[in-house]
Amino acid sequence: MAAIEEEQEVLHASVRSASVAQMVIAIIAVLGLFYLAKPVLVTICTSLLIAFILEPLVALLMRIQTLVGERTVITQTPLPVVLERRAS
Repeated sequence: MAAIEEEQEVLHASVRSASVAQMVIAIIAVLGLFYLAKPVLVTICTSLLIAFILEPLVALLMRIQTLVGERTVITQTPLPVVLERRAS
């Protein structure tokens, strides 16, 4: 009976160590994926931030019933100027 219990303990210990090793490998893989996808993720996050910043202005322009082209010109024309001043 003691031999079976000892065998089960050894089995559980090996399963736990394999589980920890798999978690470490998974974390390293996810971090590596984030590192490789950094340019894409930065672009997506920047575009989402700009969309959230411009949303109140677009909602206001929609409320006063401007055309789509006018909204585009009003919201997108000053954007390069603002971004250029922030970059320098």
